[in-house]
Amino acid sequence: MKKNFIRVIALVLMLAALCTVFASCGKTLSGKYTNDDLNIGIYSYKVTYNFSGSKVTVTKTSSGIISGSNTNTYEGKYEIAENDNGMEITFTFENADDDVKSGTYKLEEGEGYIKIGGVQYNKSEN
Repeated sequence: MKKNFIRVIALVLMLAALCTVFASCGKTLSGKYTNDDLNIGIYSYKVTYNFSGSKVTVTKTSSGIISGSNTNTYEGKYEIAENDNGMEITFTFENADDDVKSGTYKLEEGEGYIKIGGVQYNKSEN
């Protein structure tokens, strides 16, 4: 009787551990996604998202005749959640001063591309 009780407890604990593992495994993206250069007259703007596990690196490059060329890179984390309206992606970035910035956007996936907030980013080969 005692052996069966111990087996049942061990089985329950194992199932609870598996549920925890599967619940913590959310959807992730992998690879580099870049939008087409947005050219507005004398101004150009390009954004690249590089996803690896739960981390993301965002590189924004802008250039113009007056402003010159500027590149800013942000490293942070992201989470993807699915709700009644579809998928959403939440970005969280923290700088050296412990300032935390986050935002949530609608996410769509397609063959070789993603859309974040309605803007399409194409997957790079490299």
